Amino acid sequence: FQSQPTSQPRGPRRTSSLLAAAGGEAPTNFVSKQWATYLRMLEEKPMLTKMATSAVLSGTGDVIAQAIEGSSGFALRRFLTLISVNVLYIVPILTAFYAANEALSNRLKLAAGWKRTGVQLAFDQLLNAPIVICGFFCSFQLATAVSESLATGAPFALGAIGQAIRSQLKASYVSTVISNWKIWVLPQLINFAFV
Repeated sequence: FQSQPTSQPRGPRRTSSLLAAAGGEAPTNFVSKQWATYLRMLEEKPMLTKMATSAVLSGTGDVIAQAIEGSSGFALRRFLTLISVNVLYIVPILTAFYAANEALSNRLKLAAGWKRTGVQLAFDQLLNAPIVICGFFCSFQLATAVSESLATGAPFALGAIGQAIRSQLKASYVSTVISNWKIWVLPQLINFAFV
């Protein structure tokens, strides 16, 4: 749910324009009413709404992943760790990066069009993605260590966390960044061009 910040004012006028863009007048059915409420909350409390959305999506994704993996039991700690990393790290950093991306494009005085889209895509994939992926590995290892310490009562060892981060970065960082480029360049191109 990577949304770009807008320069439009918050409040009833902005919410009305979102509702109008999303399908028109006052919603009449349950789904439309829920969607209108969600859009209103995005305007009134954007960070909390993004965090709640991230919690639902990352939690649902992990439930599906665990089902596909065929685990013998549900890994609750993994589930909660993944949600906490998404809510406390991914949402704030992506919010900051999208704001920086938008500010850079505005500072360069790039009008809407393919030049602006290209600059935004390059910023997103060449700067944002590598930093966010590195930070995800670091924050996930830290959150895993914290949850392990809380669950077992074992002491919290920073040296072990540092070693785990180094090992994961060495084993997975480059391949994850390359996989990101294979998957996310086209969706982000569409995002920056049309959304």
